[in-house]
Amino acid sequence: MNKKILLVSDRSKFSTKDVYVGYCNALTDLDVNSQHTSSHGYMSLYPPVTHFDYYPLHDYLSLYSADTCFCQIIAKALIPENRITHVLFISGIEIPCYVYETLDTHGIKVGVIATDDPHSSMPIYEDRKKYLKYWFSNEKTLAHSGNTICHYLPVAASNHVPLFDNGEVPEEYKSDVLFIGSAYPNRIPYLEAAARWCKSAGKRFIFAGHTSYVMPNSILNECKICGTIDNQETLKYLQGAKCTINISRDIAWHPYLPYNARLWHTTPYSANPRMYEAAICKCLQVVYDDRPEYREWLGDDAVYFQEKSDLVNAIRYICEDMEDASRDTIVNRVYDKVLSEGCYIHRAMKMLSIIRTVDNKEVNDKMDKDFQAI
Repeated sequence: MNKKILLVSDRSKFSTKDVYVGYCNALTDLDVNSQHTSSHGYMSLYPPVTHFDYYPLHDYLSLYSADTCFCQIIAKALIPENRITHVLFISGIEIPCYVYETLDTHGIKVGVIATDDPHSSMPIYEDRKKYLKYWFSNEKTLAHSGNTICHYLPVAASNHVPLFDNGEVPEEYKSDVLFIGSAYPNRIPYLEAAARWCKSAGKRFIFAGHTSYVMPNSILNECKICGTIDNQETLKYLQGAKCTINISRDIAWHPYLPYNARLWHTTPYSANPRMYEAAICKCLQVVYDDRPEYREWLGDDAVYFQEKSDLVNAIRYICEDMEDASRDTIVNRVYDKVLSEGCYIHRAMKMLSIIRTVDNKEVNDKMDKDFQAI
């Protein structure tokens, strides 16, 4: 049976919009609606029996109420002429449970592409799990936890990044050291140490993100250019930076819970989206060494730290002693790797393969059950 998948974005205009757009572009690149082999050569692996439709919730919420949008999603999926067989939610955390239940009740196969595991999915997905056929998690430990509907699907980079030509990066995007993201408590001491060194050395430190947990007298307020920026701006700043600091969130901290009241009782393994974004933008990464996937994926093509002094020494070396040719060699090697195996087109291929395997198993299991009943 032909499949038609409705892809629904999260309501956020910032944190998950790039994931939605990345998958939209990837599915277009795969050219699954055509009847001929695509220029990428993927059609031999994924024959044209899967079709796609899209619902950009983040855009429609500026026109309609949330409940109206949720009803539109249900209607779009259930109108027979639309031939929707599957609905996949990007994140799906803020989609009410009744939407999942209604779709499942009417025979629609439902899945989520989690973007923030292991920080915020539980216990939110707990009430929805009985309606899910597929849970694509960006955290490897969750996919290996024995939950049969959970599959590891890492975050990725878009291969539709408009790269500046060499030397053509506008001045406002250039920096020696960059950090983009919220200044969560575990990040603040490191960022302040980096900012102090940059100030003393006459280097430009750019910080863009929320500062709700930053003290008024913090040096970070001197470096902050703005609050949350969209993904396209993020990519421009990454292209203009000599290096970017990458610090994952603290699993033991949550803005709405007491410290150590973890939503997930696990030790995080997987890298955050910034690793892939910096890679596709040819930006050297200075990474807090707390998740194995960073070293697994980047190897020696990044600088790692755990102490503030290590971070300061790393950015000092990059800014003052590292030759441009050496940095270019490293970032180009990481760029080639992400382009060949770390883009949304690769994730889309894996996702379609998993969906096909799960669906085929369900059909075969039903046939076996019916046969045994004879």
